Amino acid sequence: MLRTRPRVIPRTRLLIAVRAAESTRSTLALTEQAAASGADMVVVITPQLLQIRMDGAALRRHFLQVAERSPVPVHHLQHAA
Repeated sequence: MLRTRPRVIPRTRLLIAVRAAESTRSTLALTEQAAASGADMVVVITPQLLQIRMDGAALRRHFLQVAERSPVPVHHLQHAA
């Protein structure tokens, strides 16, 4: 878990955190924690277990909610189910 920006990573370099959780609320909490710890950007991965039960509209809402509320830029990475 990322708690603080590692000293070995200078501010001239991007720190990208990868985050995934099985709910929008949990994903957002992890995203906010990564930003507070010094991450410059977050890669959010599709919730694997819920992807089977979520249709395209639900996945879109999930990623939009995380991106809109995130304090840092978000990149979406979707894995095939």
